[in-house]
Amino acid sequence: MAEWYPMENYLIGAGFDKREKDSASSWHWAVQNHAFLGIDLKNDDTEHVYRITFELLPPPNEKKREVEIYLNHVLLEKITAPMEYCMHFVGLPEKFYELEFYSGGQLIQISSDTRCFAFMLRNFKLEKTDEKLEVSEELRAIQKKQTEILAKYIEICNENNLSYFVFYGTLLGTVRHGGFIPWDDDMDVAMPRDDFKKFAQLMEEKDSEDYYIDTVENNEQVFYGGYAKFGDKRTTFISRRNAAQKTNHGIAIDIFPMDGFEIEDKKRHKQLQEIQLLQELIIVKTYHDRELLGRSVSDKRWRKIKFLSIFYSRKELAKKLALAFEENRQSDYVAILARYIREENRKFYRKEWFSDAVELQFEDLKVKVPKGYAECLRIEYGNSYLLFPNENMLKKKHGGLISTKISFSEFEKHVLFQPKPIRKLIMIGDLKIIERYLLKDRSEKEKVFIFDSNNHYEGMMMKGHMVIGAEDVKKYYDESFTILICSEQFEPFVETMKKHEINNYYVYIDDYMW
Repeated sequence: MAEWYPMENYLIGAGFDKREKDSASSWHWAVQNHAFLGIDLKNDDTEHVYRITFELLPPPNEKKREVEIYLNHVLLEKITAPMEYCMHFVGLPEKFYELEFYSGGQLIQISSDTRCFAFMLRNFKLEKTDEKLEVSEELRAIQKKQTEILAKYIEICNENNLSYFVFYGTLLGTVRHGGFIPWDDDMDVAMPRDDFKKFAQLMEEKDSEDYYIDTVENNEQVFYGGYAKFGDKRTTFISRRNAAQKTNHGIAIDIFPMDGFEIEDKKRHKQLQEIQLLQELIIVKTYHDRELLGRSVSDKRWRKIKFLSIFYSRKELAKKLALAFEENRQSDYVAILARYIREENRKFYRKEWFSDAVELQFEDLKVKVPKGYAECLRIEYGNSYLLFPNENMLKKKHGGLISTKISFSEFEKHVLFQPKPIRKLIMIGDLKIIERYLLKDRSEKEKVFIFDSNNHYEGMMMKGHMVIGAEDVKKYYDESFTILICSEQFEPFVETMKKHEINNYYVYIDDYMW
């Protein structure tokens, strides 16, 4: 790269005329079609969201000019100058960023100047925003546990020469953040189909004390579309979907097999329709719940699925699904078919993008990404995947009961997702969750007490029930009471139950996403 010329908080690179660098920092003429600006964050020590604003103007005597904008060689947008432009991006500490501008038009010369111009960049500003990338202690604990699970997964893959790639949000986090997307709470990896099957077989044969794998073939209690979950038995994640299932309820990472993608329209449509029907049949055989099929399933299709499910065992359907996934092994394209999504929402990728891997940093791990990771991210998230997303994407959390410290095997029988008739009840925890429970529970009760640990509402009534403090709980409690824990921070309450050898309790999870 050519020499960089420093400005106040950015650098002028090749393509921009250097004569303006000292005398007029607010504007720069591009004297080539390809021009660069640099942003050096080597002195920053924390991840931060930055705002960049500037104006682009066409060359003299032109009304408009098409310009492509790139960040670290990734196309962000094609714009038409004149335009004021604003973008937000996540800046990692000690990293250098290049902004590239490319104009395909002719260079224009004006009579008063010997130079030729492609476009003008004016009023460039780089600012730190007030956006915070803070992570709660609870979410960070989940992310750390998932990183441990990923490390174990990578260890097994490396020991057995199995190919894998971090994918979806984990790939985006790796490239954009050098780790987790701050608000993300899950982890995704992808594997070639053959390696996926080998990994599943290895885990089943190993029968680990600490880890498990759930696939469509080895666990008839759950179904995720055909992909697998690799989880930690020493943790808990009980989702509403699987709460009633006798299965592994640990924190897990998602493992997606990659399958060939048919390029001929009629054949592809037939294959995807077959996969979707088989997935729907397995969902019905597993959960007997129409809601899990999605709102787009009509009454007519629902009746068809219910009728067809009578004639097949779940095992037979799983075998048919496995064959349907692998119909196009010789295709030059691959896709994640083992997700239950509609045909129009399928994404596909060139197989050659996965022919080799690049190692990048993820938290304190080195992870493998496909050599065509930029193309994959563009397909999944659009050209602006390096930019900071809008507010609607910042709160991604899965509902359910989550613990990094307690194994699901210890208290899964204590989980309550729907109110049940309980004659004598003491409710502790978050008063908002308690109130929502009482709105649902209309059953007759002998006694109900609500414990307010902060004493803010002691002596008051809630839905006709007394709110009491700790001393009154000790006074009224006996073994005939059931204790209902209504709190995100349920772990200390569960530890208290265990300490006092109280077994008659439930942890309630309502419809809200925690």
